[in-house]
Formats: sequence, structure tokens, C-alpha cells
Amino acid sequence: MRQKFYRLLSFSLLCAFISSSLSLQTPAQVRPIYDMGAIGLGQMLRRLQTTASALHTGAHPDDEDSGLLVYLARKEQARTAYLSLNRGEGGQNVIGSELFEALGVIRSEELLQARRLDSGQQFFTRVMDYGFSKKREEAARIWGEKEVLGDMVRAIRVFRPLVIISRFSGTPADGHGQHQLAGYLTPIAFKAAADPNQFPEHFQEGLRPWQAKKLYVGQSFVQNAQNVPTLTVNTGDYDQLIGRSYFEIAMEGRSQHKSQEMGSLELRGKQTSGLRLLESTVAKTENEQSIFAGIDTSITGIPKAVGLNEDFLNGELRDIQNAAAKALAGFDALNPGKVVEPLVEGLKKVREARREIAERANRGQNAALADADFLLGKKEQEFSKALQAAAGVVVDATTDSETVVAGDKTGVAVRVFAPEGTNVKVNNAMIQVPQNSIVNNAPPPDTPTIGFRPRNETALN
Repeated sequence: MRQKFYRLLSFSLLCAFISSSLSLQTPAQVRPIYDMGAIGLGQMLRRLQTTASALHTGAHPDDEDSGLLVYLARKEQARTAYLSLNRGEGGQNVIGSELFEALGVIRSEELLQARRLDSGQQFFTRVMDYGFSKKREEAARIWGEKEVLGDMVRAIRVFRPLVIISRFSGTPADGHGQHQLAGYLTPIAFKAAADPNQFPEHFQEGLRPWQAKKLYVGQSFVQNAQNVPTLTVNTGDYDQLIGRSYFEIAMEGRSQHKSQEMGSLELRGKQTSGLRLLESTVAKTENEQSIFAGIDTSITGIPKAVGLNEDFLNGELRDIQNAAAKALAGFDALNPGKVVEPLVEGLKKVREARREIAERANRGQNAALADADFLLGKKEQEFSKALQAAAGVVVDATTDSETVVAGDKTGVAVRVFAPEGTNVKVNNAMIQVPQNSIVNNAPPPDTPTIGFRPRNETALN
């Protein structure tokens, strides 16, 4: 089994007297070019302003509305994720001879590469793509409807989206029987995720019921009089910071589905995605312009979002919101370090708020505190990531071997880089590994000084 190692590093900005955790995750092959440098920092600062989140559901890899995902992630600055019921094992493969399980591995990687470009997360259920199916009932019988529904509910409770968007309607208009089942189960999962009597085994994993605020269904592949959009999103909108439209980025991600011959032209100009509102727990908005219309996605709106009194931690949350706004207002692409101070302040305030929540939780107060802490935990990660980018810190890990299985040994060397004259100092490093693994400290490896193009780098550590 291939192991993915994670490095967690603690660094301190001496001028600010605060430490922050850095994470390094094994990436997909595609570089996240739209999340790098000043462009990436600018988007991180935008995202700090909001708690918006959306989960998109479909049946297979490449079912997702790519343009919509990029628009939500980079225009609305929402946390986004795509839930694919399977990994596409039953599809074609135009780039090699791999089929079935091996093809599922390839298509999973293709999805991850697309997510690197649209900055979303990726979820799957346990089921396997067994090939083309004409009827929803056949897919439900082969997969086990309850098992699939349980996995969908788990994904919702893990991700906790404010809005859920189904790619499919659950009708024969969806074509493939697996498409129909995905569309049929999404509204059921929308309600079941909020019901404490549904799949209570999830609570043993530390999850909680979660009520999304809205449910939409995407416009059908073919014209369907029963599925007329109530909201149309211009995914061809141009982003001045990125220098591309959201649809262009989406089609770059779409082209990662190479095994399915999904290479797409990166078209410019107006492109649209249609959505129809199915369910809403908030007051409906006439002529809504966003899937988040009617939902308070501000940081100060967290209490309302999770069912706490609106004055809960009001002062602390306002301080966090103000720090985020100050960082965005002070953004200078040619001098990103200018926003370090407000980012440090915001990070400190988030941690103070989370400590207050922990103290109240220990006193046995409202269980919704866990949901508030979850949202603030995401905000803490975002502040830390933005602080890392503003300080110009890069973490690089190398291993002795590409693939590690149980019983193997491998060395992991970590280097931390920062601009010259920086006030960044490495405090410590630790590695997270699978359970029952053993980690021992070792002296730094020798850096080769001879040979063709030896590695010659100067790191902080």
C-alpha cells in the first residue's frame, strides 16, 4: 500500500511572536499554479472573508460541472468539494490498457489533478463502477441503496456544506442508471444528514448531524421541461487577479480526464451553468444571484449558521472579521509581507475564540459548539496558510523511496525556505505516519557536492 506522508512544521515570525503550523501533503502531478505566489495569496485573503461552502454530487469522475466548481471556489471563494459515487472503473481508457480496478486508480488521480486546479476537495463512496446501466433500480440493487446513502451522509457530515448541488435530477433524463441513482439519493441525503436517527454509527467517529441550508440540482444534459433553472451562473466571468476566466480554468481541469478523452477547449467569453432550487431552510430570495443568497456567510454569522445565539462570541468574531478585512485591504502583490501583521492578529483571535469554545464545551454547554469550532478550525487553517504565503515560506520534503509498504524503512528530509532577511525561524518538525509506525530522528543527509547538477540549496533548517 502506498503511504502518503505529511510533515507538520512549526515556525515563528519573530516580529509577531506567534507560531503557526505548516502542512505539506503529497500533491497530484499538476501544480496548483493558481494558488501560488501573489495570485494565490490574493485569493487566500479573499477566502478569509467568508464561511461559504458547497458540496457537488455526481456518479462518476468527469460528471462534475467543472465550470461551476471553479466559479464557486474562485469567485465566491467557497470551500468546495465533489462527491463521486465511484471511481469510474467501468469506463473506457484511451491512454493505456488498464481497466477496472487499475483504471479506477488512474481516474481517481485525474480527479485529484482537476481539484488541484479548481482548489476543491474530493470525496468518494465505497461502490465500484460496474459499467453502463439503464435504470436507477439496477444501480440501487447492485450497489445497495442504503450503503451508498450512508456514505453520502457521511461525506456531508464530514464536509458540512452550507449548500449541496446535485449534478443529476434522479429521473430518466439523466441517462445512465448510476446518474439517476446519484440524483435520486442526493435530496434524501440532504435531509438524512440532519437527522440524528439516521446512520447514528457516524457519531462514534466524532461526526454530528448537519443541516445544509440549500439544495440545488444542475441543469440537465438534455432539455428537460421539469428541470428549468431558477439561477444561472456566468462561469465565463473573467478574474482580473488570476488573469483567466473561471471557465478557462475549469476546462484546463476537465482536460485532466485524459483516459476518458475529455480534452476541452479553454473557451473565453460568457459560459453558463443553470441551477434549480429544490430545498431551502432559509427565506427564499427573489431573483437570487448566488447560491448563497439569504445565507449569512460572514465570520460574524457563524453562530446563526450553527444554531447558536447570534450574540455568541460576538466581539471575538468581529475582531477576526476585521483582521481578515484589514489583510485584504492591505494586499500588495509586490510586497506581500505587508499583510503579515493583520494575519497574525487574526490567527491569534481565532485561536482565542476556539479556546473559549473548548472551555464552554467542557462545561457541557450547547452541542452546536462543535460546529462553531469546526468552522473556526477551517478559518484557522486559512489564516495559517495565508500567513505562510505572505511570509514566503516554502516547505520541501524528500524521501529515499517513492513507494513504501508495511515493514519498509524510508528516510524523510525536510527543508524550509524563506526569503533572505526574513524573521522566520524553524522551531520543530514532526511527521505524521500510519498507526503503529515508528519514527526516529536522524542526522541530516549529506548533500552531494559532486556529480551532474548536485543539489545545492540553503534552507533555514
